[in-house]
Amino acid sequence: MVADTIALVDVGFQGSPYTWTNAIDGIDLIKERLDRALANPSKLNTYPNTQLIQMDKGKVVASSSNLMADQPRTWAPPQTNFFKLNTNGSWISINNATGDGVICCDKGKWEIGFSLKFKTIGPTSAELLAIKEGLLIAWGRKITNLELETDAEEIKKMLNNPQDYHDHQLAAIIVDVVALLKKDWNVSILHVKREINVVAHGLADIGRTMDGERTYHFQPPKNILQTYLQEIPSVVDA
Repeated sequence: MVADTIALVDVGFQGSPYTWTNAIDGIDLIKERLDRALANPSKLNTYPNTQLIQMDKGKVVASSSNLMADQPRTWAPPQTNFFKLNTNGSWISINNATGDGVICCDKGKWEIGFSLKFKTIGPTSAELLAIKEGLLIAWGRKITNLELETDAEEIKKMLNNPQDYHDHQLAAIIVDVVALLKKDWNVSILHVKREINVVAHGLADIGRTMDGERTYHFQPPKNILQTYLQEIPSVVDA
């Protein structure tokens, strides 16, 4: 189905359930409406207040707003020919911090994941270190189009406006990450809600309990496999 292939989801449509035509007499002129409202979940995550409205002579006759409000937001694949990097920085104390992430293709297929264990001063620095590692991996794999998705809105502001953070205590790591972003590739920075970033968050459990300081996941680890399978498009054979 085309909708599955391009990762569209049914967001619901609330309006008259029936339509009719005067070209047919009798009860047969009344038919059930087949209208569907389809949308790209990536756009819904970016613009969560999106509404679809049908108007007739200035009056709203149908709307998707009520149903869309109840739609759970889920991870969405990146645009065609892009990869997506989801990251998470987890911080409990200076000596107990992790940085984790996963890269997937535009069909949702797992490319590589990673978990890091390090010492750092807070959750923001942990997130920046996770992003730095993810960008280094993506660059090393010769990825040229990348969507970087983080649930830390402050991070997006830092990376989009690094000139405002010259005197920040994390200025050095901000400069490192921005230097990676400025390489010869196309990277978009997106902010999503925490509940959409559950796979990257699941990797934090591995980071905290692993023996070494770094590990790579070439397949989804068992503790997040079910979550990953629920999130990827149905057209992907994981």
